Order: sequence, then C-alpha cells, then structure tokens
Amino acid sequence: MTTMPTNSQSSWPRYYRTLKRVLGGYLMACFVAGIVIGCFLTVPAVSDPGSSLSLSDAMFLAVVHVGMATAFVVFLSFIPATLMIFVTELWAIQSRVVYLATGLVTSSVSFIVSLLWSGSHRFHTPLRILETWGLMMCVAGLVAGYTYWKIAGRRAGRWRP
Repeated sequence: MTTMPTNSQSSWPRYYRTLKRVLGGYLMACFVAGIVIGCFLTVPAVSDPGSSLSLSDAMFLAVVHVGMATAFVVFLSFIPATLMIFVTELWAIQSRVVYLATGLVTSSVSFIVSLLWSGSHRFHTPLRILETWGLMMCVAGLVAGYTYWKIAGRRAGRWRP
C-alpha cells in the first residue's frame, strides 16, 4: 500500500510550485480582466435599441471582445505586473489591499500607455470616451488584482524554506 506524499515530500520543488502558482494567477487575472473589458464593450453594443444583433451575433461579439481584451491585458500589463509580482513574492506581502492597489496601478499604467501608443492624445478624443475607458480599466484592474490575490497572492513568499 502506497501513501500519498505530503507537501514536504512532494516531487516538485517549492520554487516550481511557486512559479506555477504565480503564472497561473497572472494568466487567470488577465483573463478575468479581459472578461470585464469584454463586458464593458459588448453590453452597449447589444443593448442599443436600434441594434439588430441576434443572440448568436451577440455571443460571437462577446467572445471576440473577451479574446481581444485578454490579449490586450496580457500585452500591456506584463512588465508592471511582473515587477509587482517579483516585489510581493520577494517581501512575502500577502495583503489584499496591496494586490488591489497593484491591479489599479497596473491598469492605470496600461491605460496611459495604450492612449499614448494609439495616438489618441493627438486627435482630441472626447472626455466622455476617456472617462468610460478609464472606469473600465480601473474596474478591470481591481478585479484582476483581487483574482491574483485569491489564487497566488495569499501564499506569497511561501517558496522559502
């Protein structure tokens, strides 16, 4: 009869499990942020009274929005998120507030970079659109920060002996 290995007898070293936890938490946080952004983009298009979208068209639009938004989040948030993940893992910070603030700051930086990259500062984008996009990115950042904390941040710094 064999017994199941305990955590201290596991075949995976601690740092591999930590890497798996951090990478999985980051990717899931990006996916959840993509869902939030996809909802912000899809709901106005579908709920427009003049819209003639069928249910299948609306579902396709939602899937496309979520996929594109997830790719957008992964691309724009990689460097600031990696820096914050490194700092929180190194100092073993497990506070939920820190991860919410990190998500908010990361999404704000991503929003500013996307505005500068797209050149919208040269075209005098209406303030209403900027407010909506800013709110969307802040909500997505908060949700992503909470998701990362729930998956990986609660156990930050446990790779040490």
